Amino acid sequence: VLSFISFICIETIMMCSPCAGVYFFEFVSCSSFVVTGVLLLIFCINLHIKVPQVNWNLTVCIKRGKRRPVSDEF
Repeated sequence: VLSFISFICIETIMMCSPCAGVYFFEFVSCSSFVVTGVLLLIFCINLHIKVPQVNWNLTVCIKRGKRRPVSDEF
């Protein structure tokens, strides 16, 4: 939710002259929103159970930044 709000806020800027930081922030917030949405969709349709070749604990660990177990009941 926060990455979506930050993406909306950064898109309201009409014009800026030194835009390197703004474009980087826009890329990070949009990328975070897309990756989170894809992971949420994967877990909602139980695709993580159907594709055991992917180490889902590691995938979620990288996304979250800390180690928390993934339950099969998600």
